[in-house]
Amino acid sequence: MTEHNRLLGAIRADVEEMSEEAFQSGRERLLTATKNQELPRVHRLAERERPRRSPLVAAAAAAVVVVCIGGGAVYLNSAPEVAVPAAAPTYGTTMPPEMPLQPLNRAGELLGKVSDQPQLPNQLRYVAERTIVRESAGQMRRETLTEWWIPGNRDGAWSSRRDGGAVELRTPSSLASAAVVEAEHVVAQLPRDPRQLYAAITARFPSSPSANQLFFSYAKSLLVANKVPAELRVPLFQALSHVPRIEVRNNGVEVSLTMYFDNDVSETLIIGSRDGRLLSTSRTFWGSPQTLTWSGYEYGVVDAVGERPTR
Repeated sequence: MTEHNRLLGAIRADVEEMSEEAFQSGRERLLTATKNQELPRVHRLAERERPRRSPLVAAAAAAVVVVCIGGGAVYLNSAPEVAVPAAAPTYGTTMPPEMPLQPLNRAGELLGKVSDQPQLPNQLRYVAERTIVRESAGQMRRETLTEWWIPGNRDGAWSSRRDGGAVELRTPSSLASAAVVEAEHVVAQLPRDPRQLYAAITARFPSSPSANQLFFSYAKSLLVANKVPAELRVPLFQALSHVPRIEVRNNGVEVSLTMYFDNDVSETLIIGSRDGRLLSTSRTFWGSPQTLTWSGYEYGVVDAVGERPTR
C-alpha cells in the first residue's frame, strides 16, 4: 500500500472524497506558488502519541491537506498561499431530547451486570479515592488520598478524611475533582428508567452544541462525587450508550468510556464488568505541558466512621 493510499484509508467513510477538479486546482496552485523558487525546506511532522486515539482524531488529521515527498508528510514554508492553518477538530454535538431507539455504543450491553456489596442499615459504605497528578515536562507529581464513609441512608451525614488527617463531616460537593455535583435529594429523584433518565439529563442543556460532552461530564459527576448506587448505575450506563462520540473499549474485565473535548482534553472512565463499579478515571490535557490526572477507587463496607475494610 502506498503512503498516499494509507493516508486516504484513515479518512472516515462519511467524509466526502476530494473531487478530481479540486485536486487539479490545488496542484496548479502549488506549482504556480513554487515556480522559479528554491526548493523549500522540508519539516517532518512528528505525530503526538496518545494511549487511545479517537477515530474522530484520525479523521481530522486525515482531512488536513499535506504534500508527500519520499513517503513523508511535509509542509512548505516558502509558499504562504499554500500552507493554510487547519481548523481545530470539534468533538461536541447536539443530542435529541428523547433517547433514540438504537444505541450508539455498547456501554449498556457491556455493563449489564451491576451490583453493590451488601450493607446492613447500621453499616457504612467505604470509598477510597487515590488521585495522582503528573506533568510530563517537569515530571510533577501530586498524590492525595480521600476516604469516604457513606451511611445506608444517603441523606444522612457523610464523613471524609484526606491524607490521613482528621475525619470531618463533608458533602459530595467538597470533592475537588468533580466540576458540578448534585445534592443527594436531587440524585434520589432522578429516574431509574433509562429513557426517562436520558431525557432528564439532556433537558439540562437543551440545544447545546456540546450536549454529548455535558452529558458525559454529568454522568462522571454522579459516579465520582455522588458515588451513585447500583440501582442508578444500571439506567445511567444504558443512557450513556445513546450518547454520541463516546469511545468504548472492552477487555473482558474492564470497560473504558472515553470522551474527547474541544480544549485538547480527553476523559476516561474505567468500569468493572463484574459489578459495574467505577474503578478509575483519567483526565489528560494534550497541550503543553501535557498533564494527566488519574484517580483510582476502592470499596468496602465497615461498621464505624474511620474504619477501613479488612482484606
